Amino acid sequence: IIALASLLILGLALIGNPFAGPSLSNTAFAAFDFFNANFGVCPTCSNNVCPVSPPGSAGPDCLSPGGGSVKIADPQKLAEGINGFIDSTGIDSPYKGMGSDFIQAGGQAGINPLILIGEAMTESSLGTAIPCPEGHNAFGREATSSQPNCAVVSSNGNLTPWYIYDSWKDSLYGQAQYVYDVYVNPNGSCPECKNSPLSFEAYLNKYSPASDGNDHAAMTKTYEQPLQYINDHGYGSSIICNPVAGTQ
Repeated sequence: IIALASLLILGLALIGNPFAGPSLSNTAFAAFDFFNANFGVCPTCSNNVCPVSPPGSAGPDCLSPGGGSVKIADPQKLAEGINGFIDSTGIDSPYKGMGSDFIQAGGQAGINPLILIGEAMTESSLGTAIPCPEGHNAFGREATSSQPNCAVVSSNGNLTPWYIYDSWKDSLYGQAQYVYDVYVNPNGSCPECKNSPLSFEAYLNKYSPASDGNDHAAMTKTYEQPLQYINDHGYGSSIICNPVAGTQ
Protein backbone atom coordinates (compact mmCIF):
# COMPACT_ATOMS: atom_id res chain seq x y z
CA ILE A 1 0.00 0.00 0.00
CA ILE A 2 2.88 2.36 0.83
CA ALA A 3 4.37 1.80 -2.61
CA LEU A 4 1.11 2.52 -4.37
CA ALA A 5 0.45 5.46 -2.08
CA SER A 6 3.42 7.14 -3.67
CA LEU A 7 2.77 5.82 -7.17
CA LEU A 8 2.58 9.16 -8.92
CA ILE A 9 3.98 11.85 -6.64
CA LEU A 10 5.43 13.65 -9.56
CA GLY A 11 7.79 16.48 -10.34
CA LEU A 12 10.34 16.67 -13.13
CA ALA A 13 14.01 17.05 -13.81
CA LEU A 14 14.96 17.14 -17.47
CA ILE A 15 18.35 16.38 -18.92
CA GLY A 16 18.35 17.67 -22.46
CA ASN A 17 15.17 17.24 -24.47
CA PRO A 18 13.81 13.68 -24.48
CA PHE A 19 10.71 14.77 -26.44
CA ALA A 20 12.35 14.83 -29.84
CA GLY A 21 9.67 12.72 -31.49
CA PRO A 22 6.17 11.34 -30.97
CA SER A 23 7.31 7.87 -29.92
CA LEU A 24 7.25 7.16 -26.18
CA SER A 25 10.21 4.81 -25.98
CA ASN A 26 12.11 3.79 -22.88
CA THR A 27 15.20 5.32 -24.48
CA ALA A 28 13.47 8.67 -24.88
CA PHE A 29 12.44 8.70 -21.25
CA ALA A 30 15.65 7.30 -19.78
CA ALA A 31 17.05 10.81 -19.39
CA PHE A 32 14.82 11.86 -16.53
CA ASP A 33 13.01 10.88 -13.40
CA PHE A 34 9.81 12.55 -12.30
CA PHE A 35 11.04 14.27 -9.16
CA ASN A 36 11.52 17.70 -7.68
CA ALA A 37 15.12 18.75 -8.33
CA ASN A 38 15.43 19.99 -4.77
CA PHE A 39 15.31 16.42 -3.49
CA GLY A 40 17.95 14.89 -5.78
CA VAL A 41 17.82 11.76 -7.90
CA CYS A 42 15.95 8.69 -6.70
CA PRO A 43 18.68 6.01 -6.40
CA THR A 44 16.40 3.32 -4.95
CA CYS A 45 13.42 3.54 -7.28
CA SER A 46 14.20 0.16 -8.84
CA ASN A 47 13.61 -1.46 -5.46
CA ASN A 48 9.98 -0.55 -5.45
CA VAL A 49 8.16 -1.67 -8.59
CA CYS A 50 4.43 -1.10 -8.89
CA PRO A 51 1.75 -2.40 -8.88
CA VAL A 52 1.34 -3.64 -5.36
CA SER A 53 -1.14 -6.10 -3.93
CA PRO A 54 -3.99 -6.00 -3.34
CA PRO A 55 -5.56 -4.10 -6.24
CA GLY A 56 -7.94 -1.38 -5.22
CA SER A 57 -5.59 0.28 -2.76
CA ALA A 58 -5.02 3.54 -4.61
CA GLY A 59 -5.04 6.64 -2.44
CA PRO A 60 -4.91 10.42 -2.88
CA ASP A 61 -1.20 10.60 -1.98
CA CYS A 62 -0.53 9.04 -5.37
CA LEU A 63 -1.83 12.20 -6.97
CA SER A 64 0.41 14.92 -5.61
CA PRO A 65 0.82 17.28 -8.56
CA GLY A 66 4.56 17.88 -8.27
CA GLY A 67 7.55 16.61 -6.33
CA GLY A 68 8.52 13.22 -5.01
CA SER A 69 10.43 10.43 -6.67
CA VAL A 70 8.86 8.42 -9.47
CA LYS A 71 10.26 7.12 -12.73
CA ILE A 72 8.28 6.05 -15.76
CA ALA A 73 9.66 2.62 -16.57
CA ASP A 74 7.46 2.02 -19.61
CA PRO A 75 5.90 5.24 -20.95
CA GLN A 76 4.18 3.45 -23.82
CA LYS A 77 2.46 1.10 -21.39
CA LEU A 78 1.41 3.99 -19.17
CA ALA A 79 0.02 5.80 -22.23
CA GLU A 80 -1.97 2.66 -23.09
CA GLY A 81 -3.30 2.63 -19.54
CA ILE A 82 -4.45 6.23 -19.82
CA ASN A 83 -6.08 5.51 -23.17
CA GLY A 84 -7.75 2.44 -21.70
CA PHE A 85 -9.14 4.45 -18.83
CA ILE A 86 -10.61 7.15 -21.08
CA ASP A 87 -12.20 4.45 -23.24
CA SER A 88 -13.58 2.73 -20.14
CA THR A 89 -15.53 5.83 -19.11
CA GLY A 90 -17.79 5.53 -22.15
CA ILE A 91 -17.35 9.26 -22.72
CA ASP A 92 -16.81 10.35 -26.31
CA SER A 93 -13.87 12.48 -25.22
CA PRO A 94 -11.71 14.46 -27.65
CA TYR A 95 -8.77 13.15 -25.62
CA LYS A 96 -9.28 9.56 -26.73
CA GLY A 97 -5.99 8.05 -27.88
CA MET A 98 -3.93 10.92 -26.49
CA GLY A 99 -2.33 9.08 -23.56
CA SER A 100 1.17 9.81 -24.84
CA ASP A 101 0.37 13.53 -24.98
CA PHE A 102 -0.83 13.51 -21.37
CA ILE A 103 2.52 12.01 -20.35
CA GLN A 104 4.65 14.31 -22.47
CA ALA A 105 2.69 17.41 -21.44
CA GLY A 106 3.07 16.56 -17.77
CA GLY A 107 6.71 15.67 -18.27
CA GLN A 108 7.63 18.90 -19.98
CA ALA A 109 5.93 21.01 -17.31
CA GLY A 110 6.99 18.87 -14.34
CA ILE A 111 3.57 17.85 -13.09
CA ASN A 112 1.65 14.61 -12.65
CA PRO A 113 -0.14 13.84 -15.95
CA LEU A 114 -3.05 12.28 -14.06
CA ILE A 115 -3.78 15.70 -12.57
CA LEU A 116 -4.73 16.81 -16.07
CA ILE A 117 -7.16 13.91 -16.41
CA GLY A 118 -8.70 14.68 -13.02
CA GLU A 119 -9.16 18.35 -13.87
CA ALA A 120 -10.70 17.55 -17.26
CA MET A 121 -13.08 15.05 -15.66
CA THR A 122 -14.09 17.48 -12.93
CA GLU A 123 -14.47 20.58 -15.08
CA SER A 124 -15.88 19.29 -18.35
CA SER A 125 -16.45 15.52 -18.38
CA LEU A 126 -13.21 15.04 -20.31
CA GLY A 127 -13.81 17.90 -22.71
CA THR A 128 -17.41 17.10 -23.64
CA ALA A 129 -19.15 19.86 -21.65
CA ILE A 130 -17.38 23.17 -22.18
CA PRO A 131 -18.85 26.67 -22.57
CA CYS A 132 -16.84 27.50 -25.71
CA PRO A 133 -16.26 24.39 -27.87
CA GLU A 134 -13.97 26.34 -30.17
CA GLY A 135 -11.71 27.08 -27.20
CA HIS A 136 -10.70 23.47 -26.47
CA ASN A 137 -10.70 24.41 -22.78
CA ALA A 138 -11.57 21.30 -20.80
CA PHE A 139 -10.06 22.60 -17.56
CA GLY A 140 -12.22 25.55 -16.53
CA ARG A 141 -9.35 27.98 -17.00
CA GLU A 142 -10.39 31.61 -17.12
CA ALA A 143 -8.49 34.20 -19.13
CA THR A 144 -7.33 37.70 -18.42
CA SER A 145 -8.41 40.53 -20.70
CA SER A 146 -5.12 40.34 -22.60
CA GLN A 147 -5.32 36.59 -23.24
CA PRO A 148 -7.26 34.80 -25.99
CA ASN A 149 -10.73 34.20 -24.61
CA CYS A 150 -14.34 33.43 -25.31
CA ALA A 151 -16.74 35.35 -23.08
CA VAL A 152 -19.88 33.46 -22.02
CA VAL A 153 -22.68 34.48 -19.67
CA SER A 154 -22.39 32.27 -16.60
CA SER A 155 -25.18 31.04 -14.34
CA ASN A 156 -24.87 34.13 -12.13
CA GLY A 157 -25.42 36.40 -15.11
CA ASN A 158 -21.83 37.62 -15.36
CA LEU A 159 -19.60 37.33 -18.38
CA THR A 160 -16.85 34.78 -17.87
CA PRO A 161 -13.83 34.96 -20.20
CA TRP A 162 -12.74 31.37 -20.84
CA TYR A 163 -9.19 30.82 -22.01
CA ILE A 164 -8.85 29.62 -25.63
CA TYR A 165 -6.42 26.89 -26.68
CA ASP A 166 -5.69 26.30 -30.35
CA SER A 167 -6.38 22.55 -30.24
CA TRP A 168 -7.09 19.71 -27.84
CA LYS A 169 -3.45 18.72 -27.97
CA ASP A 170 -2.35 22.28 -27.28
CA SER A 171 -4.71 22.36 -24.30
CA LEU A 172 -2.79 19.53 -22.60
CA TYR A 173 0.61 21.19 -22.93
CA GLY A 174 -0.75 24.63 -22.06
CA GLN A 175 -2.71 23.42 -19.05
CA ALA A 176 0.20 21.37 -17.72
CA GLN A 177 2.40 24.47 -17.73
CA TYR A 178 -0.40 26.48 -16.15
CA VAL A 179 -0.77 23.96 -13.30
CA TYR A 180 2.96 24.09 -12.66
CA ASP A 181 3.06 27.90 -12.71
CA VAL A 182 -0.01 28.41 -10.53
CA TYR A 183 0.30 25.56 -8.03
CA VAL A 184 3.72 23.93 -7.75
CA ASN A 185 6.48 26.25 -8.98
CA PRO A 186 8.96 26.30 -6.07
CA ASN A 187 10.36 29.61 -7.31
CA GLY A 188 6.98 31.25 -7.56
CA SER A 189 3.56 29.96 -6.56
CA CYS A 190 4.78 27.27 -4.17
CA PRO A 191 7.85 28.30 -2.14
CA GLU A 192 7.02 25.51 0.33
CA CYS A 193 7.67 23.03 -2.50
CA LYS A 194 11.37 23.76 -2.07
CA ASN A 195 11.27 21.73 1.13
CA SER A 196 8.84 18.92 0.37
CA PRO A 197 6.35 17.83 -2.31
CA LEU A 198 2.92 19.43 -2.42
CA SER A 199 0.29 16.93 -1.33
CA PHE A 200 -2.87 16.31 -3.30
CA GLU A 201 -4.99 17.80 -0.49
CA ALA A 202 -2.86 20.95 -0.49
CA TYR A 203 -3.31 21.15 -4.27
CA LEU A 204 -7.09 20.86 -3.85
CA ASN A 205 -7.04 23.63 -1.25
CA LYS A 206 -5.39 25.90 -3.82
CA TYR A 207 -7.29 24.73 -6.89
CA SER A 208 -10.76 24.36 -5.41
CA PRO A 209 -10.98 25.45 -1.75
CA ALA A 210 -13.40 23.57 0.48
CA SER A 211 -14.27 26.95 1.99
CA ASP A 212 -15.98 27.77 -1.31
CA GLY A 213 -18.30 24.80 -0.87
CA ASN A 214 -16.32 22.32 -2.97
CA ASP A 215 -16.62 18.64 -2.03
CA HIS A 216 -13.05 17.41 -1.68
CA ALA A 217 -14.10 13.84 -0.93
CA ALA A 218 -16.03 13.61 -4.19
CA MET A 219 -13.26 15.32 -6.13
CA THR A 220 -10.67 12.93 -4.71
CA LYS A 221 -12.72 9.95 -5.90
CA THR A 222 -12.87 11.48 -9.38
CA TYR A 223 -9.12 12.07 -9.52
CA GLU A 224 -8.40 8.56 -8.24
CA GLN A 225 -10.32 6.85 -11.04
CA PRO A 226 -7.55 6.80 -13.68
CA LEU A 227 -4.97 5.77 -11.09
CA GLN A 228 -7.25 2.97 -9.93
CA TYR A 229 -7.79 1.79 -13.50
CA ILE A 230 -4.05 1.76 -14.18
CA ASN A 231 -3.46 -0.29 -11.04
CA ASP A 232 -6.31 -2.73 -11.55
CA HIS A 233 -5.79 -3.41 -15.26
CA GLY A 234 -2.15 -4.38 -15.35
CA TYR A 235 -0.52 -1.06 -16.20
CA GLY A 236 0.98 -0.29 -12.79
CA SER A 237 4.32 -1.84 -13.71
CA SER A 238 4.85 1.03 -16.15
CA ILE A 239 5.87 3.11 -13.14
CA ILE A 240 8.70 2.67 -10.64
CA CYS A 241 8.13 4.57 -7.43
CA ASN A 242 9.95 5.44 -4.26
CA PRO A 243 8.00 6.57 -1.18
CA VAL A 244 8.65 10.16 -0.15
CA ALA A 245 7.74 11.36 3.32
CA GLY A 246 6.95 14.85 4.49
CA THR A 247 4.49 16.14 1.90
CA GLN A 248 3.00 19.56 2.54
